[in-house]
Amino acid sequence: MSATLPSGPYERRSAGLRRVRGVTKWTLVGSAASALVLGLGYAHALPDLASLLPSHAFDGGSGGSGGGGVTQYTGGGGAQAPSLPSAGSGGGHTSTGAS
Repeated sequence: MSATLPSGPYERRSAGLRRVRGVTKWTLVGSAASALVLGLGYAHALPDLASLLPSHAFDGGSGGSGGGGVTQYTGGGGAQAPSLPSAGSGGGHTSTGAS
């Protein structure tokens, strides 16, 4: 069985598109397999990721009593809004940027 070279421009284009399609398919398969292997590797390396989260960040309920399975942020200890100056400070002068 011998492979013949494409003779006309249409046959050459079709052969080139088949080669590109094959390379694209194997690139996609290879990248999906690599992502799977890396994901499994990281999942194995970091099995107890939940212990790294702050204990006060999420409500620990299972969602069975009215929560609908959605965990809610309970806040606590985080950043706070900056305090605004009181109305009496500033000497009554407002700056608009106009000269």
